[in-house]
Amino acid sequence: MNDYFTIDCIENYPKNTLKIYNRWGGYEVYTASGYNNTWDGVSNGPRTVNEEDKVPVGTYYYVLDLGQGDEPRIGWLYIN
Repeated sequence: MNDYFTIDCIENYPKNTLKIYNRWGGYEVYTASGYNNTWDGVSNGPRTVNEEDKVPVGTYYYVLDLGQGDEPRIGWLYIN
């Protein structure tokens, strides 16, 4: 069980950008430049109503750009 969304070796890519979207990709729930394994499920997206509430249980879509000109990595994560 993780309390944070952890990406192995992310510290090797200080210019990274992480964006997390709802399962349909319709809106962004989290974004960070220089992500450092600190996302605990609290939204910072433009539609955030209460900045202290965690996102609902479910599947989310992420896009990780390592900041080196490569194709971004994409995938899914599940919040329980």
